Amino acid sequence: MVLLCKNHHKEIDTLTDTYTEELLRYIKQNHENWVSTTLNNSKTKKEKPKFISRITSGKELLNIISDSYGYRTDYDEVDNEEDADFIGGILQDLTDYGDISGMVEVYDKVKMALDLSKLLETIEEKGYFLFAEDNIENIKFKDGGTDKWKIATILIRKKDNPEIIKFDLSNETNKSDN
Repeated sequence: MVLLCKNHHKEIDTLTDTYTEELLRYIKQNHENWVSTTLNNSKTKKEKPKFISRITSGKELLNIISDSYGYRTDYDEVDNEEDADFIGGILQDLTDYGDISGMVEVYDKVKMALDLSKLLETIEEKGYFLFAEDNIENIKFKDGGTDKWKIATILIRKKDNPEIIKFDLSNETNKSDN
């Protein structure tokens, strides 16, 4: 049995010399194989966990956002207008810094990094952590062309967010007693 729309059903019934039983069985088998392969591939492709580093220095943050062509931003749900203004302002400031970073002198970049370090301190005082990374991604345009763009991802999470995995890198057991 082959399920067809009204138009294709009429075409196959009309063109019996073209659409032989053998050809129809072949088409059906190819489609079943395609469906099976597609479903099996989607089951085996498990997404690997994504780890994004917590940013602790303004210089590190500036390097990530500098010369980016686009930004992905995300934040934890905000509880009040004050937090909405705070988080929204930070994300706007970071994209603004990234946008102008290619037009300023080295001296100004050092000052920007210092300002960003102070901003990171304020973020932490308010109970949040900032995570960020940059990637070069293939961007597809409507006309079919592609280009590689630097995209910065910026996440602001509450310190108690269960998604955050904390590591203790001090490793006291490996220190020498000398």
